Amino acid sequence: MSKTASYQASPWPIERTEPEAVGLCSKRLARMGDVTRRYVEEGRAAGIVMDALHSGEAGAGLLKAKLLSVCAIFSALIKLGGSHAILERIRVGKWDLGLLAIPEYLDGWLYRLTTPRIAGTDLRQLTIRLDTDVVMFAAGGLMGIRTGVSLLVGAVLNYAVLAPWMIARGDIAGKLSPEGMQYGFRAITVWSLWGGVAMMTTASLFAFFARPRIILDAFRGFTAQGRARLAADPLRDIELPLKVFVLGIPVVGTLVVLQAHWFFGVSWWLGALAIPLVFAFTLIAVNSTALTAITPSGAVGKLTQLTFGVLDPGNIKTNLMTAGITGEVALNASNLLMDIKPGYMLGAKPRQQALGHVLGVCAGALVAVPVFYLAFLHAGPQAMFERHPMPSASVWKAVAELLTQGLSNLPVSARWAALYGALLGVVLEAARLVTRGRFWLSGVGLGLATVIPFNTCFAMFLGSFLFWLAGRALKRPDSVAHRLWVQNQEPICGGVIAGGALMGIALILVENFLLAPGP
Repeated sequence: MSKTASYQASPWPIERTEPEAVGLCSKRLARMGDVTRRYVEEGRAAGIVMDALHSGEAGAGLLKAKLLSVCAIFSALIKLGGSHAILERIRVGKWDLGLLAIPEYLDGWLYRLTTPRIAGTDLRQLTIRLDTDVVMFAAGGLMGIRTGVSLLVGAVLNYAVLAPWMIARGDIAGKLSPEGMQYGFRAITVWSLWGGVAMMTTASLFAFFARPRIILDAFRGFTAQGRARLAADPLRDIELPLKVFVLGIPVVGTLVVLQAHWFFGVSWWLGALAIPLVFAFTLIAVNSTALTAITPSGAVGKLTQLTFGVLDPGNIKTNLMTAGITGEVALNASNLLMDIKPGYMLGAKPRQQALGHVLGVCAGALVAVPVFYLAFLHAGPQAMFERHPMPSASVWKAVAELLTQGLSNLPVSARWAALYGALLGVVLEAARLVTRGRFWLSGVGLGLATVIPFNTCFAMFLGSFLFWLAGRALKRPDSVAHRLWVQNQEPICGGVIAGGALMGIALILVENFLLAPGP
């Protein structure tokens, strides 16, 4: 059996570290069920590619390396080709290359003929468009068809049904401009995130508590019998000991509460309440990351803002800082999850990876804080926001201002959407549990679609659908097409994501700091 096949059959092939642990891992995974398999599948592509490049057969590894490189270069060129700011500065004779720039959206020709609408709202303002983001296309290829379908269903329901309806009712507020009333993703998501986040919350919590054996196993080390079993556990030197959490969470949590109080004036009891909320919201984040490789840290933060908008109305500092605590913890837990999987596959120990993350947090803080100050805050906060709008921060600010004025300012329809979303999340996750994962729709996937633009959801669905179609149509293992599009799906998607992401970072730096006009 090939290494790739063994990875797919046994998500934790750690035979290089402890040969006897393979059977135990399989038994644990069987008890954990579909929800945990989603977690361990995250990062599988990275593990397979790295293993093939370094320890696989020479021919197969070389092919993967070539595909990875070619796709990365292709994706980077597509990203560069969409930068009007850079291409307009490159001239060939009397002409600049801005005319050859790749459009962000592929439906521009349609609007020269007509303006399609739903309930009177322009499709462009509903984000119902086809874009050229190949990175999201490749991300869809990695996530699989089931998650892609969940995203598409959620996006259609949110942007093609609920959003036009709420705009017509006046529950989604737009901004008046010379071209008329403007809505767009930011205006829609301020309303839609309540139903979506409620759905993700109940689905994640139901999936976790529906399997109490997992919870009980986590605390087996506190009994005499459990300690005896733990002493004979071949994973005892591989996994992170439970005492790290038992001792670490109170200590680190206390430090966080103290800092929130000293620096931002957050009440002691409100800061302490944010710590247990981290558990629930981290479940939401890791579920989403495992399914789609997207962590909805912003959406999780909004749920915290809603909670503390009720507990401490009128206090914007408390609203934002508690949301920052839960959002950042959930984000970092999801990032660690992405690394744990390929680490297991390649023989690394989770405790070593966790230690590496702690060192990275310290090093990152020492570097990121002064760099952020020099890049953004050196001219003062007001100048920073004038030069760099930071739309995500603006949404957090708008939600904080809305909730600190009282929940009465939240539209009644948004409250009903939260109730129905919470119920739907339970129903969908229960259906997946009863059918043992055969039910396609996911509450986390549907809910996530409410905080991602329609064009992004559609691109991810399209990627998942085309690679699923390739797997169905190209069934001959000895054919060239099967080798490229089925056996090497991960290197292709990984290369596209890596190339586009790296070029995207470079373009942001060049356009905002080298090409931007001076103060």
